[in-house]
Amino acid sequence: MNKKPKILIIFIYLLIFNPVFLYACDETKNSDRITVAGGSVTEILYFLGSEDKIIAVDVTSNYPEEAQNFPSIGYVRNLSQKEYCLWNLL
Repeated sequence: MNKKPKILIIFIYLLIFNPVFLYACDETKNSDRITVAGGSVTEILYFLGSEDKIIAVDVTSNYPEEAQNFPSIGYVRNLSQKEYCLWNLL
């Protein structure tokens, strides 16, 4: 059997039965405050002119230089849920 049909079947199975969709977050009611996890996301927010909504960033958010003035939530791949939620409550 050709590998392409097997890969296609696996892809369709994962797409349909992926548990990630079961745990998707609800849309926020208030997007005035943003905690950023990822340097590229920080850059995008600055490009869009939404830097005034940022309340905290992770340590990879080093550009633009003004982003380093925000409080840090730690490293993007080692975040504590408690810290992340704390910044969103303040």
